[in-house]
Amino acid sequence: MQGPGSLCRKVELAKQGTLPVAEGGKQGDDQMAEPERPQLSPYQVELEAGKRYAWCRCGRSKKQPFCDGSHEGTGIEPLMFTAEGSHMLL
Repeated sequence: MQGPGSLCRKVELAKQGTLPVAEGGKQGDDQMAEPERPQLSPYQVELEAGKRYAWCRCGRSKKQPFCDGSHEGTGIEPLMFTAEGSHMLL
């Protein structure tokens, strides 16, 4: 029988905002891929009040800064949010 410590997963917050997960606190095959940095300056976006958006966190999307599903298999998921108001943001 395994002890309770062997069932725990250590979660570390990476600088890029991803959550790599490793068995027993050791980096392994279940660690997330490193996000890419497609642009180092802000994106100008127009948000519509009440609309749900998927913000790309992997950096692989061709529709930056929004998700197009390119994260598939990376272990990185988009940040989902609903716009509270209609705004042009930079």
